[in-house]
Amino acid sequence: GVFIDNTGINLGGCYCGFCREGFKEFSRERFGEAHPLPTVQDWTDPLWQAFIEFRYLTHYRGLMRFSHYLHTLKEDLVVAVNTSHNLPGGPPGSEKACYVPNSGDYQGLLTSEDNRSPGIEAGRIRTRINHYKVLAAAARGRPVAIFGYPKDYKNPTPDGLELAIAEALAHNAALIEPWRIMYSNFFNSPTLKETVRRLNSFHQRNEEYYVDVQTRAQVAVIHSINTIGGWYKHKSGSSASEEGPSGEDDFTRPWSFVGYTQALLESHIPYDVVLAEGLMLDQLSGYDCLILPNIACMDDDLVETVKAFVRQGGNVIATYETSLYDGYGQKRDDFGLRELFDPEQKEPPEGFAVQNYGEGKTLSLIHI
Repeated sequence: GVFIDNTGINLGGCYCGFCREGFKEFSRERFGEAHPLPTVQDWTDPLWQAFIEFRYLTHYRGLMRFSHYLHTLKEDLVVAVNTSHNLPGGPPGSEKACYVPNSGDYQGLLTSEDNRSPGIEAGRIRTRINHYKVLAAAARGRPVAIFGYPKDYKNPTPDGLELAIAEALAHNAALIEPWRIMYSNFFNSPTLKETVRRLNSFHQRNEEYYVDVQTRAQVAVIHSINTIGGWYKHKSGSSASEEGPSGEDDFTRPWSFVGYTQALLESHIPYDVVLAEGLMLDQLSGYDCLILPNIACMDDDLVETVKAFVRQGGNVIATYETSLYDGYGQKRDDFGLRELFDPEQKEPPEGFAVQNYGEGKTLSLIHI
């Protein structure tokens, strides 16, 4: 196989001839006329938003071409790409911000970087579970793996290593931690090697129970790359606020997504992650509740999908500025999901509001 690390988007943007001509064609299709590459970062400018999408898609197409070429050399080759760093809360527009919803197209093994170690920190569960679930949503049935260098990589303990491997296996994934192997006493520690052997042997003996598994979760949480790449970056320069774990305004991570998945975990409520981009109604069959944790950027198709889900008896929890922006990050005159929240109320509710819609129900916590 081939592993591709640190492939990403130059934060300053690329202004080579290929990108200049490519964006002219891209903007002509989007706006009806060709535009040069924007040189000023302005997250309220439709042209800049188009530039961000162009960067994602150019990166995606480049990896697709590279993957196709590799498979002409060896048909059964497995291609793996470092999809993102700490994906569920990765930095908006980061250098590794691969276009996650389509990353399964060019990978045989979906990998992503996460430097957290599962355990207990300040009385709370520290876990990679939401990361595994985002990867699984993008994988479309392909295998997934997380790699990284956790804080204890130089001094691993058998218990810590066992917990990390067990967490991966529980989510039908693999754990790859070369730094823990290379820079620790792993090869000189019979206890550490026995820990790996024992867990891998357990997986091998029980492989039948890891094949063709089906979810039993009745709750789905939406993860939106468009919101991470647009809303969070845009809001970082405004007076709006979303509090991080410290209670301070923090737009470096989608804390709404992180917070809801953490709350579900600590409440022992099974959940799945579904990707906002390209979400279809049939993907939500079997779920009773759909959580939209500040999914600010929603295109019209996603808005209609969520409405249809509720009309047919589904329940929705939506927070903060969910649906207030279109799929390109442009602010709407009103919430796209206004009729789900409260069609008679002109201002966002203070606190929360419960609204019946069709056969379902919506709980909205907007602007809090």
